[in-house]
Parts: sequence; structure tokens; C-alpha cells
Amino acid sequence: LALSAFYWVPALLEMKNTNVLSQIGGGADFRDHFVCINQLWNSLWGFGGSVDGCTDGLSFKIGKLHILVSIAAFILMLCFKRIRESKAGAIIFLSFLGFFISAFFMLEASKPIWEAIPTMAFFQYPWRFLILASFFSSLLAGSVISLSRQFIIKSYLIALPLVFFLLFFNLKLFIPQTILSRTAADYTNENTLKWTVSKISDEYLPPNFRKPKSEKDIAKNPIPFKETTLEKTSNGVSLIGVLALIIGIIFKYAKIKR
Repeated sequence: LALSAFYWVPALLEMKNTNVLSQIGGGADFRDHFVCINQLWNSLWGFGGSVDGCTDGLSFKIGKLHILVSIAAFILMLCFKRIRESKAGAIIFLSFLGFFISAFFMLEASKPIWEAIPTMAFFQYPWRFLILASFFSSLLAGSVISLSRQFIIKSYLIALPLVFFLLFFNLKLFIPQTILSRTAADYTNENTLKWTVSKISDEYLPPNFRKPKSEKDIAKNPIPFKETTLEKTSNGVSLIGVLALIIGIIFKYAKIKR
């Protein structure tokens, strides 16, 4: 949090001076984008968008392999005392808890929590928790491979089949619908940035800002820029976070060498 304070502190405290609140509701109302539980297990891999109900044009599946391996890791932790009482057991428990909570927040059953915490509306789409579910399931998969050594099983005997099945079931998903013959310059040229991208992502403009309709409507006078006290403070917090991280790494490394 300290490392990213330069961004989120001004973003929160100066929200009233921007158009960020326009990003809540409408097509981005979280109530219309909950995932059906069967979609977490399997859902069609399409090229559409997120809509209300279970007929979305894109996939929200965590993946059968990810779910099964995550459950297997949790069962191993429960069944074997030496794992349960070890550091690995704590990591598995916390990872599975994170996995479960991430999946829960994607379902409509979590709607009362979303409505009780107003700031959660800024997530816009509950399925954004899918990235956390994927992260925690990856940790759990890694723990299964690591724990295999405790059962006199070579780690690669677990890792290789997992990688094989992962590729076998998912390679077909890397086939594009359309290949566009465009270069990076088509998206990053000055005209596109000024007249296309800026119209799409304008949430950080002042609420009363009038969008120019042509280049001649753009103000030509230079705008004075001065770093505010809030910016200086948040930058200072981020700097302290960087220093704390560096000191922590140095002490950790020194402790290991001893």
C-alpha cells in the first residue's frame, strides 16, 4: 500500500475533482455482472462481452484442472498432520481461503456484501476477482508439487502431467477470431491518443470539463503545473515504502547468511 500511495491517496482524496463516479452504474453496474456458479467450472470461450445472466459472450471459468488441484491440496493439508502443522500447511490454508473468497465474490450470493460496502462498486465487475482465484489456485498447484517430495515422489512426476493437461485442454483457446494487420503505431499515434483514446478514458478529467470537438477548440495557452501538498505527501509515503522494502530485503538476506 505504501509503495502505491503516490497513486491511490490522491485518487481517493481528490475524487470529487474528477469524473470517476461516472464509471459506477449503467453498463458497469456490478449487479448485472455476477457469474453463475456453473460458469466457474466451465463456460464457452467466446469473443463477446459481459451481460446480465448466464449467457455471457466471454468465459469466466477458473478451469477444471485448477479447481481439482486446489481441492486436492486442501484435502492433503487436512488429512496429513505433518503438513497441517507445517508452514506449508498454513500457506495452503490461507491460499484456499483466498481462493474460496475470490470465487464467492463473483457469485450473486455475495450481493449483500457488495451493497453493504459502497466502495466495492468501483470494482464494477465481480468477475474481476477471477484474477485472484487464478493466483491462489496457482499457489495451491505449486504446493501440491512441493508436497509430493514428502511422499517420496519426484516433483516432476506431478509437475509434468499437470503442465501436459493444462496445455492439452487450453491450447485450442489461443486461436484468434480475427487477425488485424495493424501496428502499434496505429494505436499510439498522436491523433489516436488525442481523439480516440481520450474519449474512451476520460474519468480523471474535471466533472465540468467540456470536450473539444475539433483541434481549434483546444486551449492553446500553457497550463501552469504545481505539485500540491497532497502529491508531495503521497510521494513521500511511497518513498518510505521503497526504503522499508529495501531495508527488509537487506535484513532478510543478512539473516539467511548467518
